[in-house]
Amino acid sequence: MLNAVYSSAPAQGTITFSVLTKDDVEGAVDCIASTFTYGEPMTKLLGISKKEFDHFAKLFVNKAVTDGLSVVAKDSVSGEVIGCLVCEDFITELPEGIETISEKFFPIFGLLEELTNKFKSQNVVEQGELYHLFMGGVRKEFAGKGIIDELTLEAEKLAQSKNFKGAIGEATGPISQHVYVNRFGYQPLDIVEYKDFLFEDTPVFADIQDCEKCQLIIKYFNN
Repeated sequence: MLNAVYSSAPAQGTITFSVLTKDDVEGAVDCIASTFTYGEPMTKLLGISKKEFDHFAKLFVNKAVTDGLSVVAKDSVSGEVIGCLVCEDFITELPEGIETISEKFFPIFGLLEELTNKFKSQNVVEQGELYHLFMGGVRKEFAGKGIIDELTLEAEKLAQSKNFKGAIGEATGPISQHVYVNRFGYQPLDIVEYKDFLFEDTPVFADIQDCEKCQLIIKYFNN
């Protein structure tokens, strides 16, 4: 479900990167929700509101604080969260309260499950083996500083320090697919074409215009 505002320019010295903590929750939730409702293909098509995504993101960000596997970028002067990468163990439970999210999210979960279930059926994955890049975003006004690039590098370093063997993610947009494959060396595993996916016998994503597919990507670390 990766999504972000990307740029190749280097981050500036006034931006700091650190592991997500409980003090970052409010800022991380707002950053993620703003990014996804602005530019993620499925979120936009389904008309998920900022308020609905705030609630959804808060469940995962609170869980991420407990997991200790996510990273944030902050303005070193104001302390504002300007970028966030929410990550988790690939083999993990959904957060408490997931039953309270809007039904608008159900088709997204259906597509992501279809994409990952084939991989899980063909590979025995134990807890602690694969690091899941779940949701990423950078505030639009901070585009052009390479923040998501640095967040990804910090996340990979954190994953390796926890002895994960590799990282996996679902890239839902063309930019994230291009950047993770061509810049960070992730390998495409499988795809689901938006026009072909059926949720309750309905092609719910057939009208997505700016992207053809959702792509499962993976990268193994050279520890």
